[in-house]
Amino acid sequence: MEDMEELQKYTYRCRIIRVVDGDTLDLRVDLRSQRTLDLGFRTYISVDIGNPYIVDRFRLWHPDGRFNADESNTESGQNATEFVESWVNSYGPDMIVKTHKDKRGSFGRWLAEITNYDGANLTDELLIRNLATVE
Repeated sequence: MEDMEELQKYTYRCRIIRVVDGDTLDLRVDLRSQRTLDLGFRTYISVDIGNPYIVDRFRLWHPDGRFNADESNTESGQNATEFVESWVNSYGPDMIVKTHKDKRGSFGRWLAEITNYDGANLTDELLIRNLATVE
């Protein structure tokens, strides 16, 4: 089990600024929780300098494999996208994000677990409703 420091290492407050589709979101991540931020791969930034936020595209992550919702040009993909939009609207755009670097480098996106402030995990919510799969 990860220790508390490791659990918090890549965990940030964020604001969901756009739902791209059922498994991809654009987030504004608040980096102010750490003075020196370890981005992984021996890359560090100081948040005392410049803007303490980043805006980037994130794909939802699951520990058991590649998380996937169908493309939004399909009915099931549209349902997943609509659910994510509804979930974000219900809980507000402000959430918690824990990032994971995509080892495959697929499109250079960050992989993320997104939870609301009540602890509900967006990835789990999509799986419970059969709107996504883990491959």
